[in-house]
Amino acid sequence: MRIHIMLGPVPHLIETIGDAVSIAGMPPESCAVHPSPEGVGFTVSHIGSGYKIASAATIDSAIEAAQARVKLAALHPKKMLAGLRAATQLKRAVEAGAANGAAP
Repeated sequence: MRIHIMLGPVPHLIETIGDAVSIAGMPPESCAVHPSPEGVGFTVSHIGSGYKIASAATIDSAIEAAQARVKLAALHPKKMLAGLRAATQLKRAVEAGAANGAAP
């Protein structure tokens, strides 16, 4: 599947190809695993926000790292949900800027 992920100190979107994965504690198939945009290993990203959850050397280890990170974040569900909302809003703002001709 094609997804857009957030990247860089100045947020911008890049398109990548990934496979949907289910991470415990997240809605089914709301995440995708894809090659790392840094060029080494693999990354699990939240599809709706483009936010990177975890990266590792292999697909399996990236998924395991994402599961561990989500499990830890679930200890503070309000913070986790607030972070996902903020990331989704940022992605929408970046998309709107790109649609209006703003430089990435």
